[in-house]
Amino acid sequence: MEISILKEKENVFFTVDGSENQLMNFDNLVALSEKIVDIKDDFEYQINCTDGSLELYKSTIDELIKSLRNDTDLLDLLSQKESKFGETKSDT
Repeated sequence: MEISILKEKENVFFTVDGSENQLMNFDNLVALSEKIVDIKDDFEYQINCTDGSLELYKSTIDELIKSLRNDTDLLDLLSQKESKFGETKSDT
């Protein structure tokens, strides 16, 4: 997985594997987190910045990924949510 962080005018964006620019905001980081949790296995990732002033964003995403991969309580909660969602969806 390759994550690139870039700044355009006053906004900071990120892309995942060359996808469309996504505004760096809470909702998009949640979506990124869900994608990472769905992978579940160890995976290689690289975070690139176009500008040294974006290092804080780079370290934030890096810490997010590391915590998602190591937080077993969070992973358990998410798997419970997924199983409940799957049961509800199959009931309809």
